[in-house]
Amino acid sequence: MSALVVWEGPFGKAVAHAVRRELDDVVAVERGMHGDAIARADRVVFVSWRSSDAAAAALADAANDAGVPFFPVQLDNRVMVIGPLFGHGGPCYRCFRARYLTHAAGADRQQLLWKLYADDASAGVAGFTPSMVRIAASAALSAIAAESADPTVRWFDVLTGDLTGSEIVAIHACTGPHDRARNRGERFVTALEALLEEGVDR
Repeated sequence: MSALVVWEGPFGKAVAHAVRRELDDVVAVERGMHGDAIARADRVVFVSWRSSDAAAAALADAANDAGVPFFPVQLDNRVMVIGPLFGHGGPCYRCFRARYLTHAAGADRQQLLWKLYADDASAGVAGFTPSMVRIAASAALSAIAAESADPTVRWFDVLTGDLTGSEIVAIHACTGPHDRARNRGERFVTALEALLEEGVDR
C-alpha cells in the first residue's frame, strides 16, 4: 500500500475519491473502518468536513506509532485547514494543537466546537463546492508525493481566496513524530554509559 486516505463526511469522501482518480495505489476508507491499514501504509491522509480534533489526534497517534507521515485537511466553517505534513524529526499533532490554541483568537470557542464534534457525529457545516474538493485533493496529492515532512500549516478562506501559512515549531518535550523523545533519550543514555565506563565524574 502506498497511501491511505481516511475520510469523514461528504466533503472528505469527495476528496478521497478525487485522489483515487489520480493515483492507483491509494486506499480510501471512512474513518473508523481503517482497521490495521495504517500499519501497512507509507503515509496517512485525513480529510474531514469539519474540524475533527479528536479524530485527527487519534489518527496522528496511530500514524506515529506506525512510523508513517500524517497529513490532515479539515474544513473549519469557511476556512480549509491544510497540513502540516507530520513526519520524522518534525513537530507532532499535539504541537500543532498547542501552538494553535496559544495564538488563535477564539481558542475557547474552538475547544467547545471540538468537544461538540467529538460528541455529535452529525454536528458541522456540510456544504462544499467542487473547487474546494479540487484544492483539498491537490494538497493531499502533494503530501503523498512529498519526500520529507513539512511543518507548515495553511489556512485557506474559501470565500475570499486568502491563503495564510505558519510553520509549526515543536513544543518542549514533544514525543513525536516517530518517537522523538525516545530517540533523544536513547542518545542520552548511550552517552552517559560511555562516560561511566570511562570513570568520568560529572
